[in-house]
Amino acid sequence: MPKASVNHYLVNLPELMNSARATPRFHDAANGQRVMEGFEVGQIKEGSVVEKLGLKNGDVIFEVNGQALDSLATVVRLFSEAQSLPQATLGVLRGGRRMTFVFNAR
Repeated sequence: MPKASVNHYLVNLPELMNSARATPRFHDAANGQRVMEGFEVGQIKEGSVVEKLGLKNGDVIFEVNGQALDSLATVVRLFSEAQSLPQATLGVLRGGRRMTFVFNAR
């Protein structure tokens, strides 16, 4: 993805956020606590950046650049770091299968 496109969506956060819905996904840990395991993507708008990236409704993004998406604070921190990264790697769970998406911001 061209660097200009990445910068466009980072500056125009509402447009990015309106391109799909990301809902926190949890599982119950052995100790009885609910643990965030990522964000499930849904309601992807046709032609949106999320669709262009290859994500599908029901995908769960569980990590970015090897860092688990275990809290909203982590997501905010990673989003702020994204502007300076030449590449991003997303760990995605699709239909029970782990996948890796690599995006280059040229």
